[in-house]
Amino acid sequence: MRTYDLLAGGETSPAGPASHRPCREGAALAQFLELRGRRVFEASGVHWGHYRGPFYCSLPYQMQIDPEPGEISELMRKTGIRALRFPSQNHPGLPGGLYVCQPGEYDINRLSRQSRSQIRHGLNACEIRPVDPSELLEAGYPLNLETMKRHRRFDPEFGDPAQWKRFVDAVRRAPGMSVMGAYVNARLVTYMVTCREGGWLHLLYQMTDNEGLRCGASRALDYVVVRDSASDPSIRMIENGFVSVRRDDGLDTYKRRMGFTVAPLNLGIWLHPVAEPLLVNRVTVSTVKALWRLRPGDYRLELGAKLIEGARMSMTNHFPIVRSGGAANEPCQHTDGKKYSRLWRPYPLFLLRLFLQGLRQQGVRSTLRKSASYLAARLPGRAAKEKTGARTPAAADEALGLEPDEWVEVKSEPEIRATLDGQGKHRGMAFVPAEMLSHCGRRYRVLKRVEKIFLEESRQNRRLKNTVLLEGVHCQGIGLDCDRACFLFWREVWLKRAEDPQNKKEQTQ
Repeated sequence: MRTYDLLAGGETSPAGPASHRPCREGAALAQFLELRGRRVFEASGVHWGHYRGPFYCSLPYQMQIDPEPGEISELMRKTGIRALRFPSQNHPGLPGGLYVCQPGEYDINRLSRQSRSQIRHGLNACEIRPVDPSELLEAGYPLNLETMKRHRRFDPEFGDPAQWKRFVDAVRRAPGMSVMGAYVNARLVTYMVTCREGGWLHLLYQMTDNEGLRCGASRALDYVVVRDSASDPSIRMIENGFVSVRRDDGLDTYKRRMGFTVAPLNLGIWLHPVAEPLLVNRVTVSTVKALWRLRPGDYRLELGAKLIEGARMSMTNHFPIVRSGGAANEPCQHTDGKKYSRLWRPYPLFLLRLFLQGLRQQGVRSTLRKSASYLAARLPGRAAKEKTGARTPAAADEALGLEPDEWVEVKSEPEIRATLDGQGKHRGMAFVPAEMLSHCGRRYRVLKRVEKIFLEESRQNRRLKNTVLLEGVHCQGIGLDCDRACFLFWREVWLKRAEDPQNKKEQTQ
């Protein structure tokens, strides 16, 4: 079983049989879980700990695993566990990611304006300092109850007094654990539990009452923890959890605004081999998805559907069959074609065609009313005012002039996001994180330039600029219930020229 550290990017497991590999990474997290009464074991050079329900996860969280064929199934048979989840570099699975941040590059001025304002307000309203475990036991419990009530969930480990006491005792005894809190009028309003291990700081749990949210104490606590980590050279990266399996736009927006980015990875999900024939098949996945569509507000059905779909992708290497009922909110590059392209046929002829079509389908009155509105919106004074600053000349890195068979490298997520507007688009074309983030940092060959497209819904021929297709890079239909496997459009500003791997290999020889 090969393992890769997300920070190092290279293989971390030493050579030799898996059973003889040392297992040091993740030891602190494993001990923390064990002290909380959760089962922990070591197999194939990796720590595994009970996560939630029947699932066990690999430790530490940033370690990516590429198992050999049959290795996971054999592990599950020997240990008797029913379900596993692990991040992987090359193994198929649910597209996901890990929220990370480099403390050395963290600065409040790089955060969103709203976050900066709330952080400063929170810093003025509260005092932030370490929390003693004995104080956490008493003052943290009400915060747990209020947080779970707000989120409409209940976790016995935080809501049951006996289990909460065992959790606090594990925080006290496990290596690398610490607790920071924010106080308003000497009262704890929010706390955060962290674990430091191997150059990583893991932000594990945070609970906040309503007052802590109102005064910005929770944001201030997040900021101070990350900021103070920058002064410790041994902390090279901060991790703030995986991207949720269930769609959670609010949480994703919050973490991104606080300066975290998503390191893309695949989430491998494996079920016990005995359950595979029953659960990991097309009929089961489609049935669970259909039930979820009938009850879209049932988060258990949504989670179950995602996990079964992920297991099918991981265990059989299939594309997703169907996705969530929230497809209307998922971005697709091809639905916004009018916004990032220009008409190819003469514009007056196109307007005449639309006018005649309106007369046939909608009648004279409706067509004349729409035509009047269209002309009024384009009066000389108004049109000039709206057009001012609408288009700017392409910068040097926006027009690379790429040609077929050239090699390119997809830029990093921060570089790409710097080119996007508030809607996540560049000159009208959406960058779709669910589909495109996993390609960041990878090299591909240009298939062809995209200069003309045909939009089926409007029957328009339109022109594009500075856009290419990459060989083998197709849309997987994530979240869209779509199996068309369309090519993804890539703006040249999202790419940079790269050396042909074959030439580089010949030079090294």
